[in-house]
Amino acid sequence: MDVTAWGGKMNMPDVSAALGLVQLNKLDGFNRKRRTLVERYLQQLPAHDALVLPADVEGHSWHMFCILLDWEKIGLNRNQTLEVLKQQSITAGIHYPAMHLFSLYRQYGYKPGDFPNAERIGEQTLTLPLFPGMEENDVDRVCSAVISLLNGT
Repeated sequence: MDVTAWGGKMNMPDVSAALGLVQLNKLDGFNRKRRTLVERYLQQLPAHDALVLPADVEGHSWHMFCILLDWEKIGLNRNQTLEVLKQQSITAGIHYPAMHLFSLYRQYGYKPGDFPNAERIGEQTLTLPLFPGMEENDVDRVCSAVISLLNGT
C-alpha cells in the first residue's frame, strides 16, 4: 500500500471483465443483502464511548462496514483486537490509513500532526466482515465479539 512514486495500471484482463459483467447482473441483490446485514449491525452494536459507528445515509453502497474503536478505552491495540477476533474465526480488516503519512506524501513535506483527524480515524478504523454470502447469524456473532471487547470480557 505504501508507494514511493506515482503510477498506475488501469487495464483489466479479459477474464476479469467477463466475470465482472456476469456479477453486474447480481449487483442489486448483493446491495440489498449488504443493506440487510448493515441494518443488523447497526441494531445490535451499542452506543458506547469507545465506539463510533458509520452513518447510515441514503445511497450508501455498504462496500465495507468500518467502525472506529478507541483503543485506550478498550484496553487493547488494533493488532491485539484483530487477534482476539481471529481466535473466534472473525476476520476483520484495516482500511483508510492517513494518506499524508505514506512515503510518497512524506516526500512532499507532510508529517505526523499535519492532519490530526485523518490520523485518528486512520488509527482507529476497524473493518468488520460484510459480504453478500454472509448470514444474519454471522453478524450476530461478530456483534457479540465486538460487545465483549467493549465490555472488557
